[in-house]
Amino acid sequence: MILYHSSSINHTPGTMLLPRRNYESRWGNCGFYQVLEALRPKNKPSHKNSVFLCLSEEDLDYAGGETDFCFMVETEGELSVHDIHWSTEITCLIDDLGGVTHDCILDKNIINAAKKYWDGVASENPVWEVLVSSAKIISKIK
Repeated sequence: MILYHSSSINHTPGTMLLPRRNYESRWGNCGFYQVLEALRPKNKPSHKNSVFLCLSEEDLDYAGGETDFCFMVETEGELSVHDIHWSTEITCLIDDLGGVTHDCILDKNIINAAKKYWDGVASENPVWEVLVSSAKIISKIK
């Protein structure tokens, strides 16, 4: 399946993308990550062990990663598809509750947003992120 990836690294075609070794050092302090990991169903991949892709080139700008270089990629195997609106919603709810992530994990609105994220429920204006274990760069698009 053809998907899209962006990066601060100018990969060459044929490069295999694997999960970041430093994912938690970059994103681990973000409340949405802590909540999503704490509420992650056992059958879903963790963010720290995933490569992040998008279903469309247009979604790369909204997905929150570096966009210095953009690529078409190919992947095989199982895709875990999620609307990133729900991770943004979790961040806003944590802020509303005072910003203490571990206390927020019990909040029903946060639990509901995490469930919608992991279940792949679309918001009114979804931006889809795809979690995979690896992907191969096919070509550079930017």
